[in-house]
Amino acid sequence: HVPCGLICHPNKEHILYPLGCTVVIQDLDSKKQTFLHGHTNNVSCVTVSRDGMLIASGEITYMGFKADIILWDFPRKELLTRLTLHKGKVEGLAFSPNSLYLLSLGGQDDGSVVVWHVRKREAICGSPASPCSVGNATVVVCSSCRDEMFVTAGKETVRVWELDLPNRKIRPTECRIGKLRRVIISIQMAEDDNYFYVGTTTGDIVQVSTNSKVMTAYGPQKEPFSS
Repeated sequence: HVPCGLICHPNKEHILYPLGCTVVIQDLDSKKQTFLHGHTNNVSCVTVSRDGMLIASGEITYMGFKADIILWDFPRKELLTRLTLHKGKVEGLAFSPNSLYLLSLGGQDDGSVVVWHVRKREAICGSPASPCSVGNATVVVCSSCRDEMFVTAGKETVRVWELDLPNRKIRPTECRIGKLRRVIISIQMAEDDNYFYVGTTTGDIVQVSTNSKVMTAYGPQKEPFSS
């Protein structure tokens, strides 16, 4: 029920996954489990900061109701704060590389992307996640090197965002992927940030240049009418 819900912690000693209203942390050697209790509704997404110190989890509620994001302290296994703006569902979460910001993506009834300041525990800015002419964005990933850049994608939409911190705005650029019409379900950023790769429901992987915002390759190539 939770795409990409099973996460290996950066310390390579624990895995994390949502289970109903809780987040489970399991020690790989001892199999000991710790349960993070705080959500009152089912957990819809979970992510871990690159340094492994923070966990963020979002939930799914009902149309019109607020859906919480909870920030957790991993070493202490404690709830740090609740971040509440989205309605209905938190679709996706991602920490920036240095854990300065947390990016959150609302579900279909919400449709917004929000940048949170982790240390100040407050929202910096937000924006509709996708243009009105396409479907909603469902996945978000941050740059590998820069805290101020991230990517969202979903049904026929791929956007690269830049955070303008002084003006508290985020500015999107729609990526050009030719005549491909795809539903994107995953994104992976290259370690040097030059490219990112999106996975689709049709089995294609599309390579996009982060600088030019243009598709540079896709595959595997399919033979027409192949059996």
